[in-house]
Amino acid sequence: MAKEYVISEILNNNVILVVDNKRTEELILVGKGIGFGKKAGYSTKLSEIDIEKSFISCDEERVHEYLQLINQVDINIINLSDEIIAEAEKELGQLNLHIHIDLADHTGFTLERIKNGYGYS
Repeated sequence: MAKEYVISEILNNNVILVVDNKRTEELILVGKGIGFGKKAGYSTKLSEIDIEKSFISCDEERVHEYLQLINQVDINIINLSDEIIAEAEKELGQLNLHIHIDLADHTGFTLERIKNGYGYS
C-alpha cells in the first residue's frame, strides 16, 4: 500500500527529504530513482517497494551530514553499514541514530585509505 508524502527537498535521484502527511514527521527516504522527476513542494505516493531505507530527520545538521555522506560514499558501503547496524540492534537493541552516518563514513574512509595503499592503523 502506498503512502503519501510531501517532498521537502530532492537530495539526489535516490534520496529525498519528505514530510509524512499522517504523522507530520520529516523523513529521509532512500530508494532507486525515488527523486527522479519530482519537485519540492509536491505530493508523491510511494510504496514499501519504492523505499529501500528511511530515516527520521533529527535536525538540519544531520540532514546535511547525510547528504554529504551520500555524495561521498558508495551506496554499497551505506547499505553494508545499515545491514551491520540491523544485526547489532538484534543483539543490543536500538542504537543511536547517528551511527548510520558515522559507521558508513568511517568505513568509506578506511576503504579509501586501504585502496590508496595507506593501510589502517
